[in-house]
Amino acid sequence: MLAVLVLALFGLFSGERVVAAPPDSGVRIYLITIGPGDEVWEQFGHNAIEIVDPSRKYSDVACNWGVFDNFEKGFYTRFIFGRMLYRMEMDGDAQKMIEYYRQSNRSVYRQELNLTESQKAALQDYVYWNAQPENQNYRYDYYRDNCSTRARDVIDRSVGGELAAQLKPKKTGVTYRWHTRRIMASDLPMYTSLLFILGHPVDRPISAWEDSFLPLRLMDYLRHVTVVDDLGNRVPIVKSEEVLFKATREAQRAKPPNWVVPFFVLGLLCAGIFWVLGKWAVRSRLGRGIFLTVAAIWGIFIGGAGTFALWGWMCTEHVAVYWNENILHFFPPAILLGILIPVAAKYPTRRTITVIRWLAIGVAVCSVFGLLIKVLPWFRQVNYELIAWVLPTHLAFAWGICKVYQLRKNDISSVA
Repeated sequence: MLAVLVLALFGLFSGERVVAAPPDSGVRIYLITIGPGDEVWEQFGHNAIEIVDPSRKYSDVACNWGVFDNFEKGFYTRFIFGRMLYRMEMDGDAQKMIEYYRQSNRSVYRQELNLTESQKAALQDYVYWNAQPENQNYRYDYYRDNCSTRARDVIDRSVGGELAAQLKPKKTGVTYRWHTRRIMASDLPMYTSLLFILGHPVDRPISAWEDSFLPLRLMDYLRHVTVVDDLGNRVPIVKSEEVLFKATREAQRAKPPNWVVPFFVLGLLCAGIFWVLGKWAVRSRLGRGIFLTVAAIWGIFIGGAGTFALWGWMCTEHVAVYWNENILHFFPPAILLGILIPVAAKYPTRRTITVIRWLAIGVAVCSVFGLLIKVLPWFRQVNYELIAWVLPTHLAFAWGICKVYQLRKNDISSVA
């Protein structure tokens, strides 16, 4: 009090106005950041906002925007069609939550936010409003609206848009797919599946604001954000930072892998199988039967995958799967080969066999076209690993089909 009086008198006699900071309410706001875990949905990390307020009944709460109930009625339907509902919940014991992640061997970091008293009050008012049952749910999006972007937006709201103003202009040089490939590289089936199903929307460069969809990235960006305090000074938004627990698990990759060569080797192996079976098929009835069985399975796989990708684009709200170039390499009509090849084996006709040949050629031509259009700036999708696998296979597959179904006039049965 004496210090404030002295400053006021100094301002009075010096002609300068002295602004005194309001009294400390004891409220502390923290961003809690949790590192990756074991499950697929834990690989991207998690975060929450911790509020310490001695004046409230629950004096140490955690605000979490990553809650969903996988047994909730309609969950699977919403998941399939891209209408996932997540919700915000408040945990009355933040330390218990932190201990849970410690026990799960997931790193836990805590950053105290350098907010003014009015900003703390605004943040509290919003999260307590958000915690009401009628306000809890939101439409989840893996990249654009998740637990991390919600925490980011709450902090940004409390500081008058300072985060958005400073992070949106900042370029990162990376994309959503870049992070997805980097993070999922330890799980090859999931890596390949996501490489296949994700389309153009995840291949555009993102800003630091968008990059904050990852909790660890948001934590890092906050270290470089500044805000205006009660005295009008610009100060770092992070007042202090501590590591509450450091996991012993292996660190994630800093960059995505480049597996074009291994996928190309796989493509050559698959192409070699079709070449060998195709050579055998023209000399042996058994070889022909095995080749056509494998060819039908390949057609069902390629066509089925392409149909699924096309359905995701046209019929769901998963924006990340739209405009998927992989449809050119996983040609949906190829699924008809699974029907036509067995039909041609039992009821050989020139028309059926001609359709089979043109379908096989079409699969290869579409895949070659999908590679050639990469020279154009509009086709930036990162799918070279998949192309390296399926293109050689498609070429050998089409060659084998044409070799086996070499039609001779009035001798349809010889190729059936």
